[in-house]
Amino acid sequence: MKVLKHITAIQILHQKRTNSVPFFVLCDDGELYIAKSMFKPSPPISDLVNEILGVYFLQIMQVSVIEPAIIKIPQEVFETFKLSGEKYENKYDKLAFDKVLFFGSTNLATTTELDLYNISLKNKYEYNKYINPLDFIKIGVFDYWIGNMDRKDNNSNILIDESLDGKFKFLPIDHTYTFAHQSNYKAIRLELMSHPHSRTILKTPMSKSILNFADSKIISNLHNTIFEGFNDVIQNIDFVFGQVPSSFGLSKAGKKKIKDILSDKNRNKEVSKIYFNYIK
Repeated sequence: MKVLKHITAIQILHQKRTNSVPFFVLCDDGELYIAKSMFKPSPPISDLVNEILGVYFLQIMQVSVIEPAIIKIPQEVFETFKLSGEKYENKYDKLAFDKVLFFGSTNLATTTELDLYNISLKNKYEYNKYINPLDFIKIGVFDYWIGNMDRKDNNSNILIDESLDGKFKFLPIDHTYTFAHQSNYKAIRLELMSHPHSRTILKTPMSKSILNFADSKIISNLHNTIFEGFNDVIQNIDFVFGQVPSSFGLSKAGKKKIKDILSDKNRNKEVSKIYFNYIK
């Protein structure tokens, strides 16, 4: 695993009109990023902590992700952007840019958001167009394990990368609402996390078609792969915690609580098998 890189924005190009009102920025490594912050007066900055944990946990579980970064946007860069006349959320006027950090995702121009209302796989040929179709199932199970309540049929938070010589790839994004929206990490209640979302992506036609066209032996053993992935996360969780900037306020007690909850082997074995409930 790579250490989370820290970079600096040299230009704000515009603000995206999604819920988190992130900036589209050019950074000093020459790459474009989507950079989001959180307008909280004090830590923990749970949205950004969850973004880091989510992307690293998925990567450890061998799910494809978009490369993350921690981004500094200097005050002078924001002031220059204001002079451009571009529209932006007025909350940024009260943000002390030189004192905050942004969570960044590398911009991939070849991606589109997955529309789960209008897509499923019609045959094995379409299934084989994806280089990682079972990642979709892993993402759905992961959401249950981590208590992500925001990814659902009408808000997939999954991009499709179409840059792979005619092949497609699933890329999960946006993990701000993990742990069932609980931001006091040291007091996380497992019972709030431990029920499947009524509109989980595992219920969608895409999920059902993947489970239908995948090799039956692979599907029957996928829970072992997922369970091993959970174990790999726990084995590497201290490294992941180390990627969270101290200013985000993930306390020692919070880290311990997260680790304790995710280390429950009985729960992990049960969660790893939940996709069986959606096979028809």
